[in-house]
Amino acid sequence: MSVALTAGFLSSGVIAQRLSRRGVPTISVAGWGMAGLVAVEAAIALAPPARTVWLWSAASFLAAFMAVGFAALNQAVPSRLAARANTSMNLFMFSLAFSLQYAFGALLELWPAGADGMRPLEAWRCALGAFILVQTASVLWFWAYRRNALRHSQRALD
Repeated sequence: MSVALTAGFLSSGVIAQRLSRRGVPTISVAGWGMAGLVAVEAAIALAPPARTVWLWSAASFLAAFMAVGFAALNQAVPSRLAARANTSMNLFMFSLAFSLQYAFGALLELWPAGADGMRPLEAWRCALGAFILVQTASVLWFWAYRRNALRHSQRALD
């Protein structure tokens, strides 16, 4: 997974840069990475645990595409505000990550632990499913917002 994550970080920037030259906005690359991640997470939730090794690697690779959002943020704000914007986004991302990890654990604890101290597979699938639903709603909102923003910017140019 760490190799896939590293490959994702290395390639996401290259992919974003090359697509940018062809007119694809950087934020769209991050959006497609997020959508791909949610799809892979859904496959993980549905697959037998023994068959998810490559899916977890794919999830790691796609998770790295969220870092492209920092480049998109730098393109969207004046350069004098870029450091503040990045710091704010970084604080938000870390705070959200810790909060979501806590919530994931709280969801798991709704099921009793087995003799081995582990929660049953259904607990893990339900917790992951809840996060997939939230992520799906977020991705749909992202794309709807992008479409509306592009429509409004086109009207302003007309």
